[in-house]
Amino acid sequence: MPLLGALAAAAIAFVFVTSAGLPDALATHFNARGEPNAFMSRDGYRLFMAFMIVFVPFMIAGLPRLVSRRWPRLLNIPNRGYWIAPERLSQALDSVYRLTTWPAAAAIALMAFVHWLVMDAHATDPPQLDSRNLLVGLALFVAFTVAWTVAFYVRFRRPPPPS
Repeated sequence: MPLLGALAAAAIAFVFVTSAGLPDALATHFNARGEPNAFMSRDGYRLFMAFMIVFVPFMIAGLPRLVSRRWPRLLNIPNRGYWIAPERLSQALDSVYRLTTWPAAAAIALMAFVHWLVMDAHATDPPQLDSRNLLVGLALFVAFTVAWTVAFYVRFRRPPPPS
């Protein structure tokens, strides 16, 4: 978790430092053509982004850690009955903690990327979001999520019974 904390702190600093030059009322939502259709104050935007940079990774990596410590039976992993057996629980929890760090870090990176797109959109007047770059970023995030999901299921597959 220290890595995630440092990454989140860096992303929040990136948002606060780079958004100083944005207008007091900035476009924060764009339609499919990249045209702005919702606005927010700069301070509200900064707080919203900071909240999301902390909240989303907490939901991905922090919540499973909190729940599994107190109620391991609530942990949602493939073959849960096998993996939460007392002799395998510690190993399974270590794997869950390690594996959930990656999508949490990817979510932080995605939010920093979206912030960069918002900054870039405000380089023109009126603001114009580069929808193509947004789609590329989202496609990369989805591809990562699919690969991570496969790795997660492979990690928690049930070994074949001994011969």
